[in-house]
Amino acid sequence: MKPLKFTVITDTHYYSKRNWIAGNSDDFPPESGQLLVKYSEEIIRDTFNKLSRNDEIDIILISGDLTNNGEIPSHEEMRDVLKELKNRGKMIYVITATHDYDDGFMPAYGRDQNNKPVPVPRLVRDKLMDYYGEFGYNDAISVHEESLSYVAQLSEGYRLLALNDDYGNPHCGYSEDCFEWIKAQVERAEREGQFLVAMTHHPVIAPSVLYRLIGANDMLDKHELRAKQFADMGLPLILTGHSHVHNISSVTTASGNTLYDISTGALTGFPPVYREIEIIPDERKIDVKSFFADHVAGIDTDGLTLTEYTKKLFLGSIADAIENAENNYEAFMDFAVGMSLSKEVTAKYKFIFQIISKCLNRLTFGKVYKFVRFSSKVSSDEIKPVYNKKVVPFIIDAVANLYKGDGNIEKSSPEYKIAESVLKKFDRLLKPFSKKLKAIGLENISSAVLPLLHNDGIGDADAVLRY
Repeated sequence: MKPLKFTVITDTHYYSKRNWIAGNSDDFPPESGQLLVKYSEEIIRDTFNKLSRNDEIDIILISGDLTNNGEIPSHEEMRDVLKELKNRGKMIYVITATHDYDDGFMPAYGRDQNNKPVPVPRLVRDKLMDYYGEFGYNDAISVHEESLSYVAQLSEGYRLLALNDDYGNPHCGYSEDCFEWIKAQVERAEREGQFLVAMTHHPVIAPSVLYRLIGANDMLDKHELRAKQFADMGLPLILTGHSHVHNISSVTTASGNTLYDISTGALTGFPPVYREIEIIPDERKIDVKSFFADHVAGIDTDGLTLTEYTKKLFLGSIADAIENAENNYEAFMDFAVGMSLSKEVTAKYKFIFQIISKCLNRLTFGKVYKFVRFSSKVSSDEIKPVYNKKVVPFIIDAVANLYKGDGNIEKSSPEYKIAESVLKKFDRLLKPFSKKLKAIGLENISSAVLPLLHNDGIGDADAVLRY
């Protein structure tokens, strides 16, 4: 069987400027979130233009959250750009997800001429299959209508198992009826000698230990069971999104079967990224490569790449908040509201927040070194170049690695050794609570944090996967 190459995109979160009643995108407020909604159109169009010029790949898979919050103007424009790409000779297959329709939970807003939030109309779920019919549904060889899932023939010998997992927000998974349909499609593909490429929206395997803890509600329902079931069915890979984390994880069952969850970051977030994947059956391998949308016309990034710019917007606000907690408490209180802390709470604990911020703002590797000098095995000569280096930017880089993947801080560096020694001390302090930690899926603090500093496992951006 010939190899198959395709492009993977997810979480485009298209937001139409028509939602902005004043009609002038320059009036959009500064963004500090993980998504660069203000420039979603520019990023998507620029990426699609690049893909249209790639003669090697004709298949493009998009695994949900096509729009920001299901706004009808956003859907209209997203469908238009998909049609433009299709008219340039590309075969496009999409699934939708929880951000693509009126779910009764999450409102959608625009802004009026006075910059006041106003609700905007949203598409209802029942319309999605017809609305995006020409991008997979209409040409499907099997459809599970209740879940909006389908199977499509990608090329000779290859099929797409497109699984829409939002069967009733906040329940993200598969109903029993849908799962029986999935099993039937896998069995049919095996009988007919077809390689199945599966995609769904929510993570099947947690992209990190920390995500498993803080994002448990954002995982696929029954994800641990489903991952083992998919592996034992013979599915070698599943493409996911939602987490905005760029990661490749795997699980191997007791029967020796392995499933790879290839999670891709949000195209309009940090990092702005998409993948190219090649399946080579004769060698039983999957070749994965990542491409970052770092240079997009029409976006002023202050001379930074778009990856650097989105990182600054997303995580720079954390550094600013720590600074403001000491020197501009009103600004810190505004930031805290966005982190679900009321102004009453931050006012009540102002003294504590300011003490913590003062410590963090002045914390350097040299100061930490005094407490872990012997356990870290860092010599006095090694610490000199980083003695006055502040710790907060290092912590922010670790958080960035949660999303971007492939932590690359050398284990031989003094920063890594000191961080490891501090974490080991925390492990010892928390040893009396080890049972409680294991109950929530945490072996210790080190096992959760150290992989963010240095990735010893499967490459998150580029990898060769054997199956």
